[in-house]
Amino acid sequence: MKVRLQQEKLLVFLPAENARELCDQLEKVCARCHVTWQVVPNSCLDQPIESWLTAGWPEGGENRPALSEPMLLFCGLSSSRLGKVLETMRQENMKPIRHKAVLTDHNRTWTPRALYEELEKEDRAVRQAANGPEAGGKNT
Repeated sequence: MKVRLQQEKLLVFLPAENARELCDQLEKVCARCHVTWQVVPNSCLDQPIESWLTAGWPEGGENRPALSEPMLLFCGLSSSRLGKVLETMRQENMKPIRHKAVLTDHNRTWTPRALYEELEKEDRAVRQAANGPEAGGKNT
C-alpha cells in the first residue's frame, strides 16, 4: 500500500525538553513555505508510520519515552519545496536538527523510533568517516 498524502506536511517529533523554541521557529518556517506541520505524539513512536499517518494517532501511550533529540519527517514535499524549507530553516538561523528524513515507500512501514535509530547510525558513520585517517582526520 502506497502512502498518499493530500498535502505537503512536515511531521515533528520532539524531545521532552526545549520544545517550545523549536515549535516557534518551525511555525515561522512552515508559514513562509506554505507547508503544514504537526507535532507527533509519543504514542506514535512505536507504531508503524503508515498505520497512524493514514488512520490517525493511536489512543493512549502518552507516557512513552520521547526521542532524545528532535526529528523531522518530510511527507509529500517535492524536492524543490523540500529545498525551500531547508533553506528557510537556515535563513531563520534555526539550530541544526540532525535527524531529518523524507517519507518513502521503504521507510513508511518503520516506526519513528526505528527511523530515528537508523538516522543516528548514519550520522555516526558519517562522523567516523570524516574523522578517519583517509579523510585527513584523526582516529578517535
